Amino acid sequence: IILCITAYMGYQSKDLQLAYAGSKVLPLNDPSYVEYNEFKAKFGEDGAVLVIGLNDKRIWDKDVFNDWTKLSNDIKAIKGIQEVLSIGRIFELRKDTTEKKFVLSKVISAPATSQAEVDSLKQKIEGLKFYDGLLFNTKNGSTLMAITFDKQILNSKYRGKIVNTINDLAVSFSEKHKVELHYSGL
Repeated sequence: IILCITAYMGYQSKDLQLAYAGSKVLPLNDPSYVEYNEFKAKFGEDGAVLVIGLNDKRIWDKDVFNDWTKLSNDIKAIKGIQEVLSIGRIFELRKDTTEKKFVLSKVISAPATSQAEVDSLKQKIEGLKFYDGLLFNTKNGSTLMAITFDKQILNSKYRGKIVNTINDLAVSFSEKHKVELHYSGL
């Protein structure tokens, strides 16, 4: 009998999958749980954002800035990443008078070719006051990169691989420019 039960359990284990979402420990009608679900419905999945921070004024040096932009775009290209927002991948809202609507456009379309171009981009980016205190801080020179994950990937076995890939890219940037990066989220 024990051999039959063991064989049956072994056969059933082929369909076993790991859950990457947190377990539900509160009753569905608990006020805290209800409030949490309302928050998620309004603002989206919690924990779907990884933030990489940098507090170094050299971010505005041409080579560092171009590599930060490249890092942002390389991370965005990873399967399972929904969006990346950083000073190297920043958007502005423009008015399309022909179509009579607003359009979102990238501020940076190609690597900067001179320090003067980066200085001009810095002025333009810091002029986008909406982002001050979110993506950058003009007072202390810090900046961050916000990386959002596709929700399907976030709760799958691929999450770890994606985070490791992001970490490898970020460490490479950090070592190349001898800057310290700070991580938060997930």
